[in-house]
Amino acid sequence: FAARDRIGARSAMKGVDKAMGVDPANAALVSLWAVFAVLVPMGLRLTFGSPAIFCTFVAATIGSVVWLVGQGGANEKLQVGLSMANKWTDSTAVMILAIPITIATTPFINWALWAWFGLWAVFAQYAALYAYYLLVYLDTAPAETTKFIEFADAGLKAAWGQKKIPICILYESYCEGKLTFKADLLETLEKHREEFIDWRPTFTIIRFLIVQAFPQVSTSFKSIMATRREIADH
Repeated sequence: FAARDRIGARSAMKGVDKAMGVDPANAALVSLWAVFAVLVPMGLRLTFGSPAIFCTFVAATIGSVVWLVGQGGANEKLQVGLSMANKWTDSTAVMILAIPITIATTPFINWALWAWFGLWAVFAQYAALYAYYLLVYLDTAPAETTKFIEFADAGLKAAWGQKKIPICILYESYCEGKLTFKADLLETLEKHREEFIDWRPTFTIIRFLIVQAFPQVSTSFKSIMATRREIADH
């Protein structure tokens, strides 16, 4: 039963639509990136010569974003995230506010990079951010994680066996059967979680929050697929 439950959780967490053959959340994220990182900066660049057309384009873009957020479940997630914070510097408040600010400023940053240095600079920016995420952001503190965790995946063990493992990677890998707890799970988490778990948000959490703007993949809508994903995410 445990193996069956893990397989079900893994399928739900990945959210792969069997009819599409892809993860709708990843498809939504790629679409969002294409619009805000490429198409909108291209529109800003093309319309900059005419102030009237430029302002109209910016207003239309903002209006489209507001409409999209209203159609999806982002409003609910914003309210829930902010209600979990006691002050503006709490991690939930910082993350909830940082994501829309980043999305809103991305077109203008990419437009400036494109205008000053060329299109290559836009893509170089993302390559640098990806390298920073892997090499710096995910470089957690040393820890004897193997004291508490039995890794079934060699790559996972090499990456996190001697470092604190981010909580999101921990629960995803557990649901996928890539690791197990050497002792009782609840007791380990209650007594030793600070010894081997890192609490920084990873890309999976950020992706989850971003795609809430899309009604097709938002967990605020009770389709079969959304309900399956919501159960897995909780």
